[in-house]
This record gives sequence, structure tokens and C-alpha cells, in this order.
Amino acid sequence: MANEYKSRLEKKHAENKFQYKVEVKTDAKWNYPPPPHEPREPTTQVLQHQFTGQLLTSFNALRDWEKIQIDQDELEYPDGGFEDTDPPSVEEKERKRRISRFQTFALEPPRGSTAIDRIIRVAIIDNGADRIRSKFRHMIAKGQSFVTSDLLGPDRSLPWWMVSDPHGTQMASLIGQTNYYCRLYIARVGKGHNDVHPADAANAVDWAVEQKVDIISISWTLKQGDDGLRDALRKAAARQTLIFCLTADEGPISEAWPASYREFVVSVSATDRYGRPTAKAARADTIDIQIPSENMRAPGPSYIGNVLPTVSGSSVATALAAGIASLALLLLRTFNPELELKDAEGDRESIKRFYTREGIMRVFQKMGGPKTAIQLSKLFRQESTGEAKTLEILEQNWKVENFNGD
Repeated sequence: MANEYKSRLEKKHAENKFQYKVEVKTDAKWNYPPPPHEPREPTTQVLQHQFTGQLLTSFNALRDWEKIQIDQDELEYPDGGFEDTDPPSVEEKERKRRISRFQTFALEPPRGSTAIDRIIRVAIIDNGADRIRSKFRHMIAKGQSFVTSDLLGPDRSLPWWMVSDPHGTQMASLIGQTNYYCRLYIARVGKGHNDVHPADAANAVDWAVEQKVDIISISWTLKQGDDGLRDALRKAAARQTLIFCLTADEGPISEAWPASYREFVVSVSATDRYGRPTAKAARADTIDIQIPSENMRAPGPSYIGNVLPTVSGSSVATALAAGIASLALLLLRTFNPELELKDAEGDRESIKRFYTREGIMRVFQKMGGPKTAIQLSKLFRQESTGEAKTLEILEQNWKVENFNGD
């Protein structure tokens, strides 16, 4: 594509008979400087989302867990085996058991390993995402563009990994910060985020299902429904894929698609930092989840100037909902090993029931009802109390029986 652009530019330059010469390098290294609001080195504090104000909602309780150093002994003996001559204590055995479960569902198997890859997969259907300088680039597993180039013709697609609008990159950043251990699948369906064609979106949903993603995040709206997109979303939900869609930030507008397909998608709206619906948010009776999403830090591509370092609105709330859901699936799988066999046998009581709209809503309802903003502190502790205590509390909070009732 770069060579084609070079050829066209040189031809146009010759036709206009400019007095100056132009030199185009297609093999130059892209080394964009970081924007002024970005630190030069990635932070190690990745679980830092805070819905400020009165909501006690940080992921501080997981920081100790994230900092666990899995040493060589644990890698060689993932089931809790030991080479030490002294027998391990009960506490040490329990710690290694938890770490082993965490490895299973949070860490990628080493190359050449026959281990099953169980990392939670999240598809972001938007306008692409920066893979050049973004901090979450290592989390991106795959991408696909469904947008064609006006200049090069309908048989050439615009790159999904380099964009001219920051929206998709910011949404991916929010999900990556919320759950550092998920894997991202990027589908580009627009040049911006307000020019999505329903047919492209339907193809993107089908592609995401082919990648066996667990969650689809859609942070854009259409003004009217589309049968093709509806069918694609229905099929995705039937394959136990969670779908989060934003509601319109337009006040009097009561319907927006695909969020209006409420039988198989989870609709999301924004509140301010105090949990109050924003002036533009949809009515509470038309949405499933309300999430504080005011002034959230989400850097865009470093090669796009004049991008604010923070974002707000229902599109932000939708990305956060997808990230929280991916973290919930990770913790449910980690702390409920007895349901692994039921998964294989197709038991209706298996962990897979949380991969449905009804199932994941049971989790969010533990953090707040549809008429109030969620409070993460109800399932994620506000403060860290040390590694052992944190793991114990997390295991208590995420036992599957906690979500069986209303």
C-alpha cells in the first residue's frame, strides 16, 4: 500500500510540474515521539481505574496479585510440586494452587506447549487501534479491517493497526487497563466512529465469533436497526458470546442500535463521578448497566495531535463494562475449578452460563441494579490487605454460588 501511495504521489507531482523535488521513503522507521501527556516508560500499575468521588471503586485489591513473581520452581511444578527437602506448609501449598489456577486462565502458554489457551478474549469493534506505540500493543492478538480505501479502490482495506481517529484506541486502552490479562481482537468498521456501515459491522461480528472471542465491545450507535447486524449478533449470543453496546448520548433519543436488541445484548450508559445519570444519558428503564465514566484516562495514538488524555460518556462506560466482564470471567474460572469438568460435559451449571446475557447480569447486579450505578467495591476490595488476604477475599467473593440467587 505504501508503494502504491508513493507511485501515485510521484505521478501527481510530475503532472503538476512542481519546481521542487519530492523524496518518498517507504522503508523508513516509524519512531513517533510520545505525546506530552504520556510518560516515556509504561507504568507497572496497570489496574488503576478509579471512578472518583463517593464511589469506592479501585482495583487496588488486585495489585498484590499482579505483582506475584512466578519463579522457576512454580513454572516447573504448576500443580504444586516441590523439589525442596522440607515439606511445604499448608499455606504455601494453597498459595501455589491459586497461582497455578491463575496461570491457567491469565497467562499465555509457552511456545511449543500443548497446553490449552484459556485467556479471556475481547473483540473491540470500532475504528481500529494503534499497534505502533500503544501500551496495550502486546495484548493485541489479531486484527481485521472491514473498511475499504477510497483512494486505492474497494479491493484494498484501510489498516486496522494505524488510525486517523483516536476512539478505537482509547476504548482498547480502557479495556486493557481494566483487565491486563485479557487478549484483544481489533475489528475496524469505520474511518471514525460515526460512519459505521451495518454490513461491515455484521461481518466484523462474524469474524469475532470465528476468533472464538468471549466478549464483544461495541462503542458506537446506528440511527436505525439492520436485519443483517441483528442476525449476526443473535448468532454470536447463541454461541455464548457476551455483547456490550452503548446507548445513545443524545437525551431525548429513546432507541439506538444495536443496543436496542436487548434480548441478546447488554446495554450500557454513563453516569458522572457520583453515580448520577449524565444530562445526555438514556433513560434508566432502557438500559441494563450504568457505569461512572467521567474523565477516564485513555490515551490515543501518539501520532495524532490534540487528543485529550481523558474521555467521558457512554462509549467509555461500554468499554469499561466489557473490561469488567472479562475480569469477572477470569476470576470465576480461577476460583471455581470444580466447574471445569462440567464445562467439558456441557452441564448447564457450568461456568459457561456466565457467558450469557442473563448470567453476566447476575454478576453486575451484585455491584448495583440497572437504576443505580455499579460499585466495584462490592466485589473488588477497596484496599489491599496483603497477598494472602487478598487472594482469600477474592476467592470468597467469586465463588459461583454467590451468583446463584437473585
